Order: sequence, then structure tokens, then C-alpha cells
Amino acid sequence: MDGTLLNSQKIISQRNLNAIHAVKAAGIEIIYFKPVDIQ
Repeated sequence: MDGTLLNSQKIISQRNLNAIHAVKAAGIEIIYFKPVDIQ
């Protein structure tokens, strides 16, 4: 029981990390492709 719980916790945190990386990548793209004169 504890082993399965621990494994699902690891999977959840890995998915969260992937989501955070995706958001950061999207934010970087927005910064790079945003026209400079629009603020």
C-alpha cells in the first residue's frame, strides 16, 4: 500500500514538473515573439 502511494506521488510530481516546464517554455516564447512596442 505505501509503495503504490509513493509511486503515484512520484508520477504526480513528475507531471507537475512537466506542466511547469511547459508553462515556462510558453512564457519564454511569448516574451520572444511579443512586439516590443506593445506593452
